[in-house]
Amino acid sequence: LLLKLVQLSPRPATMQLELYIPKGEIGRLIGRGGSTLKGMRADYNVQVQLPDRDDPSGCVVVMGEDDNVVACQQFISELIGYDAPTQPPIEAEFDIEPSMYGRLIGPGGSKLRELKGESGCHITIPGRGESGNVLATGSKDSIDKLSSMLSELLHFSIQPIGTEAVPEHEEARLPLKGKVIAEALFFPEEKDVNFDRFLAYLRSATRSLEICVFTITNEDIKMAILSAHYAGVAVRIITDDECATAQGSDIQTFREAGIQVRTDSNPSHMHHKFAILDNCVLINGSFNWTFGAAQHNCENIMILNQPQMVAQYAAQFERLWSMFA
Repeated sequence: LLLKLVQLSPRPATMQLELYIPKGEIGRLIGRGGSTLKGMRADYNVQVQLPDRDDPSGCVVVMGEDDNVVACQQFISELIGYDAPTQPPIEAEFDIEPSMYGRLIGPGGSKLRELKGESGCHITIPGRGESGNVLATGSKDSIDKLSSMLSELLHFSIQPIGTEAVPEHEEARLPLKGKVIAEALFFPEEKDVNFDRFLAYLRSATRSLEICVFTITNEDIKMAILSAHYAGVAVRIITDDECATAQGSDIQTFREAGIQVRTDSNPSHMHHKFAILDNCVLINGSFNWTFGAAQHNCENIMILNQPQMVAQYAAQFERLWSMFA
């Protein structure tokens, strides 16, 4: 009896990186018609999540294999003209006479690009006829570096007249234990309050996330699942085989990220819509994990941590997981 030993290559290490990009630079990351953002995702095989419009932190989240994330970080740095900050920035104001703005800008904007590139700050100079001070956003070291560069350029001491910390990016999370959870969320809605609540529960899993859902095509839900995976949460997904290969499905993205996925293999549909968080909270209802369910359809989600109910759904998940092996 001959045994052939096959050495399996280890899966590349993955990471999640937060880059704090000034709001004025986010448009560069998107590009015309989203072309730059799409190119980043395709060229570096990473997931890129941009901040919401009302998120002042400018936090851009990049997720993927270590080398790909680092390469994407370098691309973003080259795109904005300075090292993309990995720490929350501060905002500083400099009281500089408008008559000196030309020296800050230089021919064709050359001096301004130099100041940005060498200091690592995003710099905003008031336009002609506008009031206000020169604004800079960056780390404390970057602001200090810019102060020195401005002082050297203008031949007198330039110090910020005020600094303010930019609010940090913080995803909402909720406690899964310690109190009774019994919530009903209904859709559609006007201000995404219920959808944000649903996402907050998804992000709150710290150990395990078992998902048994007919279809997943929603970008925000996809990023919440990937974020949990890259944070070390054990994620398993059961879904319908036909939906898994349909246009817009996120299942292939999950597989490429290393998430375990199983599908049914029969003519009938795997039509469940439930998830179990840390084996203690159940999410269940009519809600498919799609944009249409969140924005258009009459749907519902029930969230509870009643132990007997959670246990029954956990047993059903394991039964299906074994059945679809």
